[in-house]
Amino acid sequence: MYQRVKYDFKQELIKIKEAGLFKDERVILSDQKPDIKVSYPMGSEAKEVINLCSNNYLGLANHPRLIEAAHQTLDKYGLGLASVRFICGTQDLHKQLEKKISDFSFPWSPKVSPEFASRFLRLTLKNRSIKRLLHLKR
Repeated sequence: MYQRVKYDFKQELIKIKEAGLFKDERVILSDQKPDIKVSYPMGSEAKEVINLCSNNYLGLANHPRLIEAAHQTLDKYGLGLASVRFICGTQDLHKQLEKKISDFSFPWSPKVSPEFASRFLRLTLKNRSIKRLLHLKR
């Protein structure tokens, strides 16, 4: 039975590829910058391309201060809770970040919970002025 299912899946993948609907993985071989090194299609020789699909809008992925802060945080906390905070609890660092986001997003309203503020900020960040975001970058 397994061989039959395997054969059917293989035939379906052939149809998907022939229709031009199959998406090969791009293997990124460098850090996230405006120009990245990729192997595409997979297994091909590496080439440098312009990276137009990153979420690194502010160019902070490689900022030395953020990298140093990440190293310090890894040294103190390790890789995290390894579960959701509802089960394990919440680290103090997470609460500090929520408080800062709350203060930034809702400085006029001390009644807003940090959790609500962080969610609100994520949902509305795209609508904020880019000038305000650029001040965060410095």
